[in-house]
Parts: sequence; C-alpha cells; structure tokens
Amino acid sequence: MKGTRIALPLAFLAAAAAARAEFFHSPMVRLGSELDLFFTAKARAEYDDNLFLGRPGTLPESGAYYDLIPGIELEYGKDLPLTGSFAISRRYRTFFDSKLRNLDDEQDAYQFKGSFEMGGPLRVEAAATYAETARNTPEESALAGGGTIDGTLLRQTVYAQSVKALYQFTEKTSGGLGVRHSSNRYDPIARATPPPDFNTFGLREYDSWAIPVDARYKLTEKLSVGLALEYGESELHEARPLSAYLDTIERELANLTFNWMVTDKLDSELRVGVIRSTYQNTGFSNTSPSFSLRLSHSTTEKINQGLIIAQDATAAPNGGLGDSFQVGYDFNYNNSDAFRTFFRATYSESNVLSGNVLSAAGSAVNRIDVKSANAALGVSYAPDTHWVFSADYSYTTNIEPGDYDVNRVSLEAAFRW
Repeated sequence: MKGTRIALPLAFLAAAAAARAEFFHSPMVRLGSELDLFFTAKARAEYDDNLFLGRPGTLPESGAYYDLIPGIELEYGKDLPLTGSFAISRRYRTFFDSKLRNLDDEQDAYQFKGSFEMGGPLRVEAAATYAETARNTPEESALAGGGTIDGTLLRQTVYAQSVKALYQFTEKTSGGLGVRHSSNRYDPIARATPPPDFNTFGLREYDSWAIPVDARYKLTEKLSVGLALEYGESELHEARPLSAYLDTIERELANLTFNWMVTDKLDSELRVGVIRSTYQNTGFSNTSPSFSLRLSHSTTEKINQGLIIAQDATAAPNGGLGDSFQVGYDFNYNNSDAFRTFFRATYSESNVLSGNVLSAAGSAVNRIDVKSANAALGVSYAPDTHWVFSADYSYTTNIEPGDYDVNRVSLEAAFRW
C-alpha cells in the first residue's frame, strides 16, 4: 500500500514556493505573514527479535531495518482566531537482511489540526489523520484465521476525522458537541496460489462514525462533574480482497466524569458508565461496563508520573465484540533542558467474542482471550531547537493465546527546520 505518492512532489513544490518567498527567516521559511513552512526529516534504525509474532516458515524470526522519513509541516495563524497545521511525511523502510527484502515498504502519513476561537464562549476544533503501517499485533495474530498471518506483516491504513464545538454557557457550565469518523483498510498479501491464501482472512474492515455530546459543571475550584452521551455505528466488511458486507454495530455510551485536583501537584479524573453494542442484522447485543481512572502527579519540577486504569468495549479486528482492560504507568524525568528519560509499563487484556456473533441471533459464541504486558525505557537529547536524538528499548510478553516475548531496540535522529 503506497498511498497517494504525493509526499515528495509536495515537498518539492513547497520548497519552490519557499524560494520565491519575500524573505527567509531562520529557523523557518515564511510563505506569508501568517504561514510558516518547516522541513522535517528522521532517520531511524530498529531491531525486532520477533517480527511476525508467529512461525515465519523459512524466514528468520528476527529482523533489523532502517527508516528514512522526509516531510514538511505548514503552520498558519499562531496569533489569529483561525489557526491550523498540516504535516505530511513518507517513510522509506529497508530491511538489512536480504531474506526480508519483501518486507521493504513505503508508508505515508498526514495530519491536520485546526481551531477557531474569537475570544468568546465558542471554540471549534477539527482534526484529520491518515497513517499507513506494517506490523503485527498480538490481537490480529490471534484472530487471523488459519495461521495465514505467519511469515507476513499486516499492512493497514487508518483514517480518522473529527469536528467538535465547545461552548462556555456560564462561568461554571460548559458543553460540547462533535462528530467523529474512522475507518481502516488492509492490504492483503497472497501467500500461496492455487488456492489463493491471503494473510487477511479472519480480519474485518470497518467504517465508524459517532456523535458525542457532553456537559460539564464546575462544583468548586478543584472539583467538576460531567455527563457524556454518545451514539455511533460501525459498518463491518470482510478484509480485502473479499470486502463483503457483514453487519453494522450500534454503539450507545453513557458515563459520568469527575475531575478533582487533589493537590496543586496531583490531578485525577474518574469516568464510570456503560456501553451497549448491538448487531443490526443478527440482533446480538452486549452491555459492558466502561470506566477509567487517570492520575497525574508532578512529583518535582523535573519529575512527573501518571497512572491509568481503564476498561472499554469496541469491535475487535475479527468483527466480534471486544472488552479491553488496561493498566498503565508512565514516568518522566527531565534531567535538564536538553536531556530527558522516560519509563512506561502497561498490562492489557482483550476478551473478544467471536464465532456466530455475525451469523445468527442468540447462537453460542466463542471467547478469545489476549493478554500481554509491555515495558519501555527511553532517553532523548535535544541540543537545540532543530535536533532531537533518542534511543528506546521495549519488552513485550504475550501470555494468551500464545506464550512469546518481543524485544525491540531503536535509535532515531529527528531534524526540524
């Protein structure tokens, strides 16, 4: 999946426009009084000792690759009521081992953000993203049928767009109304012919939209309470090359949110509610609890840490309903203005209902459990406003349905000017 193949042509066009700009002001090119152009570039190398999360056949289990990622960023109206930014980049991925050269890839990414605020009670925000990836996840590996994922990487494109209006009714009361859309597309790989055997069998593609509505009331300077309602639908299709329509999931959510600033350094958010998911064609439905607890603590001027405990429900990669539970801890230490370190640890469970969910109302369904834990450690060094150098290590252990470990080590240099 090569996307639209316009990242580099756009970069060249932007560079040509910059050359005609009225003036050049380091560290950016000014295309107008309110429009700035930034050039970005990244070089990244990563080693992965369990690329496929399954049997690779005759291929090596581990692999190392390097990425070259040129891009541009446009920023408009820093001090205006209307502000926005647009970033575009292309990732050129090359594997060092000649046996893995069929995994070489080119991946595009786009990101847009915009906001409008006149200084009054109304604020409007909009965002859109497009991202191409090629990596196996434990859940996809467990749900892909017949072991067809072995020896390949799942190439996928994810799209997301959102618009939200925020309104401050009174000093203590505020509310919001929004619309979200998201979708994904797989790029299947034929593993054997005849018969055709694609690595996307057992997986689903979706087109989802949702309308969230929320209201918030500030009880005290440190405590506020909110109510959030959301309705949405996810249309499910078999992953390409089949693309056959399967069903549509209706999703209804209601929750209460409490924000409490315990101290000047400790902030907390508690969300509790329920999610009801219903398949329109089969009539199968499921009601799940939804909750999250977030704690953010600024221990010192240089140290901050966070904790999250959450459970949610959504459509799994196989089209079945999935309950996900996650515990995560995040620790950040700003050694100096230029040097930073971090540590992250997460534990997650996904309980996916499969089997006859998409085929018959009231029929028995199977449950697939996916359990994994991850720990990551990293350092970054930014000697000036243009350069950031970083090194990361992560360890993932999968407990169910397969017992395996994944070690990843990466080095990256990022430039922005």
